[in-house]
Amino acid sequence: MSLSWKKFLVIAPSLGALAMVQTALAEELPFSASAEDQSSELLDQIDLYNQESGSSINQVNSVFQLEDVSPDDWAFEALRNLVERYGCIAGYPDGTFRGNEAMTRYEFAAGLNACLQQIETLIATDGADVSEEDLATLQRLTQEFEAELATLATRVDDLEGRTAFLEDTQFSTTTQLNSQVVFDLAGANSVDKAVAAQDEFDDDLGEVDSNLHLTRRIRMNFDSSFTGEDRLRVRFQESTSDTLAGATGARAATRNLSAGGTDGNFELGQLMYSFPVGDNVVTHLGAQGVLIDDVFNAGPTAGFAYNSINLFTAYNNLVYDVSAVGGASIGANIFLGDRVQVDLGYFATDGRDPEEGLFGGDYSAGGQIGVDLGDVDLAATYLRSYQGGGPTDDDQFNYDLSGFVGSPAAANPFRQAQDGDDLAASADHFGLQANWRVSPRFNVGGYFGYVNANTQAGPDGDAELINWLVNASFPDLGAEGSALILAFGQPPKLTSSSGSAVDTDPDNGYLLSAEYQFPVSDNIDIATGGYALFNPNHNSDNDDIYVGRVRTVFSF
Repeated sequence: MSLSWKKFLVIAPSLGALAMVQTALAEELPFSASAEDQSSELLDQIDLYNQESGSSINQVNSVFQLEDVSPDDWAFEALRNLVERYGCIAGYPDGTFRGNEAMTRYEFAAGLNACLQQIETLIATDGADVSEEDLATLQRLTQEFEAELATLATRVDDLEGRTAFLEDTQFSTTTQLNSQVVFDLAGANSVDKAVAAQDEFDDDLGEVDSNLHLTRRIRMNFDSSFTGEDRLRVRFQESTSDTLAGATGARAATRNLSAGGTDGNFELGQLMYSFPVGDNVVTHLGAQGVLIDDVFNAGPTAGFAYNSINLFTAYNNLVYDVSAVGGASIGANIFLGDRVQVDLGYFATDGRDPEEGLFGGDYSAGGQIGVDLGDVDLAATYLRSYQGGGPTDDDQFNYDLSGFVGSPAAANPFRQAQDGDDLAASADHFGLQANWRVSPRFNVGGYFGYVNANTQAGPDGDAELINWLVNASFPDLGAEGSALILAFGQPPKLTSSSGSAVDTDPDNGYLLSAEYQFPVSDNIDIATGGYALFNPNHNSDNDDIYVGRVRTVFSF
C-alpha cells in the first residue's frame, strides 16, 4: 500500500532518519497527549489527507519518475533509497512529488502506517531483510504516533464494517429505492355544484360535497444505473381517485400531485429509461406512464408554483397535461450550450395495443425550446395531438383538451347531445411560459396557452381554447426553504366554436390562490392554503367555490 504523503520519507536516506522528521514535527506542531481532546481535529485532518491522497498516481518505481526531483536535490538519495528498498512513495497525477509543501502530524501518521504495511508485505512475500536499526526506528515512531495510528485504525475498521453491512443489506448494487407519500386534506364550501352552460352537458349535479376528505398518493421509484450516467426507472404507485373536481363540479379545483385511482392496488406507474448520447443529448424511452413534463422541462418556468396544491396554478395545463399521453414514448433533451435546451417528444396513449400500436391511436408529439437568461427563464412549447371519439356516459369524456382543469366545454367541445358521443379530434397546442427571479426573495412568472382543435370524424367542427395565469412567489419567507405563492388566472375556456362544436363558454371564470409551502425536515414538506373559483366553469349562474387544503409530502 502506498500513499502520496507529501514530505513523508523525503527527508530520510533510510528509515532511521525518520527521527529527524518526527523531531521537526514536534517543534512545529505541539501535540496534546489526550486523544479524546483531539479526536475531532484528527478526523478532520485525516479526511483532508484522504481527499488529497485520492488524487495520487500509482506506485513510483524509480525516483526519476518524479518530475520535480533532480539528482542535485538534498533529498534525492533519501527518495531513491526508500523507493528501491521499501517502495513507500507515490506521486501526484501530474508526476510531481511537491517536496517543499508542509505536512501535519496526521499526514505523517498516515504515511507511517502505509510504510508499516508495505514492510510487512515485503517480509511476508519476499523475506526482505530489514535492519534492526530500521525496525527500532519504526517501533519508536509507532509509539510516538500511537494516538494518530489508533484513530486511523478505528476509522478504517468503521468504514470496513459499514461497507460490509451495506453489501449484506442493500437491495441492489445498481438500484436505489426512493419513495414519496402524499396526504392531502381538503374541503370545499359552496351551495350547488358547478355545471356547464351548454345543453350537451348535465345541468343538475346536486349540492357541493362540503365534507373534509383525505386523499393519498404513494409512489415507489426503483432507479437503476448501469453506466453511472443513465437511469432505468420502474415506478409502482397506489392512489385514490377522489378529487374536488367531483365534489364541486369544477375541474379547476383539481389537486396537484395526484395520479388517478388504483382501487387500493399497487400498479406499474412508470417504466422509463433515460441515457446520454454524446455530451449534449439525453434520450428517453418509455413503455408506460410517461407524461409530457417527464420529458419537457417545465420546472424552471413554473418556479415555486410547480409543486402547488392546485393543478391549474402548477403549470400550463394546455401543453403539459395533454390527455393523449400516459403510455409509450420517445423523447430527447438537446443542450445547445449552457443556456438553451430543446425538448422533443412523441407520446402514445396505449402503445401496447397491437391493433393501434404506437402510431395508430391517440398520440401527442411536439417540442419545446427553453432559454435561461440568468434571472429569467423562458419556454415556448408546441404539441400536435389526436384523440379518438366514441360513446361515453353523461359525466365521462373520452378525452380532455383542457388539461383536466377547464370547463366541460373546453374539455370536450365536440360532445354530441343526441347520442352522447365524443367526436374524434386533432388539436394544435401552443404555450408560452416565463419566470423572473427579481431578487432572491421575490419571483414573478406566468403562462399563456392556446389550443386550436377540429373534428376528425362526423360533422365538421372547430374550437379554440385559451388559459392564462400570473403568479408571485416569496422564497424563504419565515424559514429557509419555504415559499409564499400567490396566483391569479383564467382556467381553460372555450372562446370560439363553429360547426358541430358546442357553444362557447358565456362568461369569464377566474381562480385566485394563496398558499404557503414550508419544509419540516429534509424528508417532510407541508403546504397549506386555499383558493377561490369565481364563475366556475365560466358560467355566472354557478355559485362561487372556496377550497382549503393541507398537504403533507414524505420523501425518503
